[in-house]
Formats: sequence, C-alpha cells, structure tokens
Amino acid sequence: MSDEIAKAQEVFQKIADSYQADIIVFAGPVAIQSERRLNDAIRTGQRRDNVLLLLSTLGGSADVAYQIVRCLQRNYDTFVLFVDSACKSAGTLMALGANQIIMSDTAELGPLDIQVQRPGELGEYISGLTPIQSLDTLRREFFAAFEDYFLTLRFRSGLQISTRMAADVAAQMAVGAFSPIYGQFDPLRLADNVRANMIALEYGQRIRTTNVKDDTIERLIAGYPSHSFVIDRSEATQLFENVRAPTKLEFDLANFFHPIAETAIEQEETVIRLIPEALSESGDTNEAGHRETGKVPQTADADNRTAGEQTLQAGQDDSAHSVDRNNGTATGGGSESRDTTEDPGPTVTDSDKTAGAGVEPAPG
Repeated sequence: MSDEIAKAQEVFQKIADSYQADIIVFAGPVAIQSERRLNDAIRTGQRRDNVLLLLSTLGGSADVAYQIVRCLQRNYDTFVLFVDSACKSAGTLMALGANQIIMSDTAELGPLDIQVQRPGELGEYISGLTPIQSLDTLRREFFAAFEDYFLTLRFRSGLQISTRMAADVAAQMAVGAFSPIYGQFDPLRLADNVRANMIALEYGQRIRTTNVKDDTIERLIAGYPSHSFVIDRSEATQLFENVRAPTKLEFDLANFFHPIAETAIEQEETVIRLIPEALSESGDTNEAGHRETGKVPQTADADNRTAGEQTLQAGQDDSAHSVDRNNGTATGGGSESRDTTEDPGPTVTDSDKTAGAGVEPAPG
C-alpha cells in the first residue's frame, strides 16, 4: 500500500468517525441526472446518520440543486458543507440547506441572480436582474430630467412662465426624451425575468435551515453588483450563522479532493462519489461513484425555455450530461498555502440536527 493511499485512508476514516458522517464528493456542473445518481449512491452506500459534502461547482440547474439538497435532507440528520474552491450560483443555493459551512481561505460562494440569454446573442448571458434594474434606473433618470426641465423653465424665465405651463412643457420634454428608450423593453421578456428570479427565492425559502440569517436569500439574489462577485469566508459569516475555517485534518481532506474538483471543472463534467469507508489498498474507493459526461447543447432560442428551466450559472450555459460509471481514488495533490486551525472539528450533536426544520414542502 502506498504512503499516499494509507494517508488518504486515515484521513477519510478519522473525519467520518468524527462527524459520524458519510463523505460525498461533488465536483463539476450541477447537471441533469445528478440528483438521481446521488440518490442511487446514497441508497446503496449510506453508512452513517450525517453527511459531509465536499462541493466544487461553477453552477448549473437551480432545479437540480434544489433536488440534491432535498435528497440530503431526507436521508441524513445533519448536512455539513465543505467548500475548498468555487461554489457559485447553484452551489450557493445548495449552501442554504446546510447546517454548517466549512470554508477554506480559497473558497468562494456567489450571488443567486438567475442568468438568462442575452437577446439576439447565442451563448451570451446576462443577469435576470439587468432589465429590472434598468427600469428602476430609467425611472430615477426620468424624474431627474423632468425636475431639471421644470426648474429651468420656471426660474430662468424670471417666473414669466407659470408653474402649470412649466410642468406641462417639462413633462412633454421628458417623455419625448425617454419614450424611445422605454420602447425597447419587451413586457413579456421582462415578466419572464421576474419569474426566473423567483426561482432562487422560492427554492431557497424551502430548503433553508436555521444556519441561514433572515435577509440572506434576498441579499444573495439582489444585493451584489455582479454574478461573479466573490463571497469569501469573511463575507459568508454575514450571511450564515455557522461558518468556520477547516481544521488541520479537514485541510488534508481538501488536498485529496482538490485535483478531482479541478479536473471536473476544467473538463465540465460532473463527478459524484460517496465514500462511507476508507480507501482500499487496490486504489479503488469503497464507494458508490458516478461520473456524468457528454454535454448536450441547449436550444438557441431562450424564449422557448420556461422560468423553471432557467439556470443559475457563473457566466456559462448549464449542460445536460449523460452518465457512465467510474470508480477511482482521491489522489493527493494541490498544496496551496492556507491558514488552518489545530482544533478538532466539532462533534455533531442532536441540537445540530436541524436540516429542513420548518421548511415548506416543495410543490407537487
């Protein structure tokens, strides 16, 4: 048995025992079929009452993210999320369902604004908030223009122009200036964007735990200036009640996970591995593992997609993936320097088992 495999075996076993948790690796797009494959893996390989999910993703389907969290909350008492790198968009939606979040120094969450296809541009996406915020900006600019026209007419005329006449003329000038701009808005598309942005709100409300602060979901949807905005551990403490840095042992676990996540994101394929026990000497993990590959292009006409099919993603189209089986080991690598603590991870107690508490059932 190689030293690398022996160390991996020891790390996985110690953490699994400490948390009394299955360890699940999820890396790559949150894609179609992910929830079903994860559910199959849990059904055939679940060993413990709690789960530690190592998650690395640039985003994907909000619908699938919601299903994955529901699956974890149904099958486990406590859901601990470990983020070592990017966990954006749909990944951040999944974080709302966790009871505790562990974030390394290189970890980042992201906003939850839905990404929709830019009108007339294939493969180019904008935030679903853009048209809504544009209307709000126009409203403010219209009033400012009207006010400027009115005051200029009234006072620069030496009060020769009456208040009523100045107001009428100012209104006509403002309407004339802004009408062509307002005419570019498509009411149906605007309504679609509003509906799409309700997805993250509604799913978030259903899967949130007591770890989520009161205004977190609203802030994640509309409180950040761009979809790529970095929410690091310090920022995350303002959104979640229980966020901490990894311990030394958890840092070692992240080192084994890092190359798997890096490869999955680079190749845009989804890797799901359930590791309830230690690594075997042969190099195969005693796990139920699944890999989803093979991107399927979306239709070019985003208007044909319903609001429920809009996706949370970080500047890229989410892809449907076909699935094949792949069992492999978590190999060592990725020795990025980060601050760690020597304290052991907290023991999960009955009071921590709050996943899904007070959550409404999803609509049928």
